[in-house]
Amino acid sequence: VSRSESHPVVGQKVVLRYELLVDGFFNGGTQFELPSISSASLAKASSFAINGSKRLEGRNLTSQIWEVYLYPEQQGLIQVPSISFAISYQDASSNSSKSTILLAKPALLYAYVPPELDIIAPYLVAEAVTIEDNWSTLKDSYQQGDVITRSVVIVATNLPASHIPPFKAKQFDGGSIIA
Repeated sequence: VSRSESHPVVGQKVVLRYELLVDGFFNGGTQFELPSISSASLAKASSFAINGSKRLEGRNLTSQIWEVYLYPEQQGLIQVPSISFAISYQDASSNSSKSTILLAKPALLYAYVPPELDIIAPYLVAEAVTIEDNWSTLKDSYQQGDVITRSVVIVATNLPASHIPPFKAKQFDGGSIIA
């Protein structure tokens, strides 16, 4: 297993890449389940593998790369346990179909909160964030009961919506907030 980051910030996406190799070719669907861990959330990047080939020790092997997204949820050591991959393949040497279980090594990471973010809560860790803050058309004057509509749209690149904290508008004198 390889990873895009060894010391991520809490909330930062880490890509775990699991490379499966066979001497032959894959001829069935690969099955695996993600473990549940208390310090991070895990999600499959796709329902499909990245297929390819690799030359290793003079042999041509067929590869599948499975990507898993890890989002640290708290500061500290994060241990991702071994993952079992159930595969089916056509063996090149015997020309027969085989099924087996490949066991990935566990992954170890340390998530932290930088001092600059420790005083800001909540925060987002994303490649890019845009915020649109739109208000209904302004009038010269308002009467009691008039409605002013505000729409806030937060777009965070490569961050699931579930990782965007709820928006909390501040109360102001003479107004009411209806969400």
